[in-house]
Amino acid sequence: MVENRVSVVMSQKRGSEAVIDYLEQASIDQIFFGPIGHTNFELWHALEETDSPIRPIEARNEFVAGYMAAGYAKASGEPAVLSAHTTPGLGNMVAPMASAYVNATPVVNISSTPPAKWWGRSPHHEIPPYSETHEIYAPITKAKWKVNDPGRVFEVLSNAFSQAVTGKPGPTLVALAADLLGEYDEYGEIPAYSTHVPQTRSIAEPDAVADALEALVDAEKPVILAGGGAKISRAQDSIANVAERLSIPVATTDSGKGVFPETHELSVGVVGAAGSRVANRIVADADLVFAIGTRFKELTTAAWNDKEIFSFPPQRLIQLDINGAEIGKYYPVAVALVGDADGTLCALASILDERDLSRSTCPQRARIDDLKSDWQAEFHALVDHDNAQVQVVDIVSSLQDILGPDAILTGGSGRNKSVPAQLYNVHNPESLLLDTGVGTMGASPGYAIGAQIAHPDRDVVCIEGDGGMHLSASAFATAREYDLPITFVIFNDSAYTGIASLQKAYVGESMGTEFDIDSKRYDVDFSKMAEAYGVSSTQVTESEKLHSALETAIAHDGPYVVDVILPRESPSPNPGVDWGLPGRGSGTWER
Repeated sequence: MVENRVSVVMSQKRGSEAVIDYLEQASIDQIFFGPIGHTNFELWHALEETDSPIRPIEARNEFVAGYMAAGYAKASGEPAVLSAHTTPGLGNMVAPMASAYVNATPVVNISSTPPAKWWGRSPHHEIPPYSETHEIYAPITKAKWKVNDPGRVFEVLSNAFSQAVTGKPGPTLVALAADLLGEYDEYGEIPAYSTHVPQTRSIAEPDAVADALEALVDAEKPVILAGGGAKISRAQDSIANVAERLSIPVATTDSGKGVFPETHELSVGVVGAAGSRVANRIVADADLVFAIGTRFKELTTAAWNDKEIFSFPPQRLIQLDINGAEIGKYYPVAVALVGDADGTLCALASILDERDLSRSTCPQRARIDDLKSDWQAEFHALVDHDNAQVQVVDIVSSLQDILGPDAILTGGSGRNKSVPAQLYNVHNPESLLLDTGVGTMGASPGYAIGAQIAHPDRDVVCIEGDGGMHLSASAFATAREYDLPITFVIFNDSAYTGIASLQKAYVGESMGTEFDIDSKRYDVDFSKMAEAYGVSSTQVTESEKLHSALETAIAHDGPYVVDVILPRESPSPNPGVDWGLPGRGSGTWER
């Protein structure tokens, strides 16, 4: 018997060219680079020398580059590719990669190591004993590889993309030896992307789906709580279908904000310590919570205090999550649904069709309307102030008036995250991008650049505090270099106000969080900083000039910085619950 053998056509190419060949057939449009170094410059050269359609986009530091890739992935729903120069670059990318891991954002980091032939001999940038820099990513990636064998390049890249997008998404790291990237070797056929990345969605067990529907129909005051997993799954249509047919109000977490239109009559807003009093009251009053893709994290639950929002029991919980380990992790579950959010909700809708079930009126309708009316009245009372100085609510109010429903707003950490999460109404999953995972200052500018690249025809507004902007000011240069029409709005109060407020509430005074020289505020002029980068800018100190300044910036054909001087004390509506931070004091604090 003669054995049939499949011949594999081999070709000579540099390792960097093989990587680009793989990315092209995977339909990758760009690679986000940190500053190029001697171990990864071959990747950029391969793009140029092969006349690749893939676009290199370089940030001035790796911190911003990491958030650019994450912002692109969040806004597009597609995996993003990132590259860093070995130890210095990978070290500077730890925060954005950690954010991507917690936020379940698919980023494939194709970076580099010192040349393999010198591993263990103390080459430049080596972490002894054997170029193990990639190991610092062990707790913040779904998978990681260090590769110096050309025969494994395609295999590892296929696995890196598969891991990044399968199940609960997240970042992966491929650390390729610098000599592998630069030297010629034999490479076989490129494996098709579709053969390694699953094309189907997992669906929860049919009996469990039927049990969940029965519990929803039988409940007197059910509520849907949609988290970041619902957003990642692109489950917005299926959530709206179930909510409307059963007349169930929908709350979201800050991670899930936008997966249900916040102008919808069934929307009650964001739940949690930085959320809406409407959502917190409605969820607290519910007898059944249908949680979709949420981790029940600290801020969402007001530190798991059963006297604030959630109380299981007597409340009952249906929990749907693609990661079975999340189900019942803290709260007891009445019905467990392990599966993809959109796929499982579509299965639930199919049973609704078969049984012709519907609920014509929402039992909480009058209660929701009253709470919304009170909430809006409080918000408008804060906006209708007679202060000459700009307040944070003025910024949200003006942006809501100016921006259309397809605009994208990005935020970082502190007030520039909590205020839009609480007050800015969004219409679709990409309308608000926040670092709701590790909550890093300075994330917003990178997110904005990535989002603008993903959606070049949409208005993109980055809001960031002065603290975060100090970390990411080089984003001004990147926006200018790539001619991106992003509006940067700086919450400039010369303080880390979110922490300063906590300190004052718990300890009685702030320390290390408010910046003064000779007892006067130390205000940095970000409008002048922007001008130094060649970016148009203005500084706003008076509330009456804010709206027109924002209109000018958003209409501008190119990047524009609006440096807004804010008071350190600038109120926003009371969410009606306390964070519950452990330590001193009553836990009552003002944002």
